[in-house]
Amino acid sequence: MGYTKCTFAEKTTLALFNWYMIFIDDMCSKDIAAYSVFQERFLRGQPQLNPILDALVEVLLRFFDQYDAPTANSILSASLDFVNSNCIEPKLAALSPVPGAVHFPWYFRDRAGMAIVYALMMFPKTKGVVVSDYVQVLQEMNFWIALTNDVLSFHKEELAGEKNNYIHNRAHIEGKTPLGVYAEVVQELHQARKAIRAGLAHNQQAMEMWVSFEQGYMYVAPFPLLTKVILTCVTCRGWHVVQKRYKLADLNL
Repeated sequence: MGYTKCTFAEKTTLALFNWYMIFIDDMCSKDIAAYSVFQERFLRGQPQLNPILDALVEVLLRFFDQYDAPTANSILSASLDFVNSNCIEPKLAALSPVPGAVHFPWYFRDRAGMAIVYALMMFPKTKGVVVSDYVQVLQEMNFWIALTNDVLSFHKEELAGEKNNYIHNRAHIEGKTPLGVYAEVVQELHQARKAIRAGLAHNQQAMEMWVSFEQGYMYVAPFPLLTKVILTCVTCRGWHVVQKRYKLADLNL
């Protein structure tokens, strides 16, 4: 819902890519051998050990047809990081957080979340937006996409007793409560959103692509209090809030 301004061909590529990544996220721990050699087999031009991974390779190549080289290269790099991070993640459960390693929660969240890919996919060749038009706020978009998801997921994860997430990891390392970190992240999201809009203000097309994505990423109309607390976003229809899996309707906001 965040790519309404893309062509049908571009949307098809994005949809397939997203489906394959969800598949990897769900299945990697059950068949790690196929995924741990994905990058090597990709570079050697060898068939993958899972047909879904062969299909993913074809989609990754499509990005070079639909996006300029720097953008397609960045999408490829982040995608490889994502697969590798999914292979590493099961091993992290046995590790105790290192005191003072304050950047680790974001390091792993960044590579395992692929938010930067979703930012990059906003700017296909057909829109005439070049890397220099958005690169200075690319990491702000990456941060906003990743942690907006975490803020909206926090309620359902707390209900499920899930602790292996960015907010809990950061709270543990920084010696804070999860709710305290949650509040800090909300403020950081406000700041990131302001920076993004300031950084894209010089390019109307880039700004329109971002606003379209931002509105599609969330659905805030039925939740005015949630909107005010989290993002002070404009009223819009989007993916996160309408999904029952987030259990946001339970909050009666």
